[in-house]
Amino acid sequence: MVVWLVVGLVGIIVIVGVIYFLLSSRQAAINTSKTEQPVVQVSPEPPDTVDALERDLNALEVSDSDSDFTSIDQDLEQL
Repeated sequence: MVVWLVVGLVGIIVIVGVIYFLLSSRQAAINTSKTEQPVVQVSPEPPDTVDALERDLNALEVSDSDSDFTSIDQDLEQL
C-alpha cells in the first residue's frame, strides 16, 4: 500500500514538473519573439570640425609661462 502511495506521489511530481517545463519554455519563446526588433543603425555625428577646433585653439589665452617658472628656477638654483 505504501509503495503505491510513493509511486503515485512521484508520478504526480513528474507530471507537474513536465507541465511546468513545457509552459515555461513556451512563455520564453513568446517573450523572445516579442522583444526582437529590427536593428537601426544611427550614424554618429562627426566630432568638431577643423574650423571649430581651430577657433577653440585661437580662443586659448596662454600667458607668459616664463614668469610661472621663475620661482621654481630659484628653488632649483638653491639646491
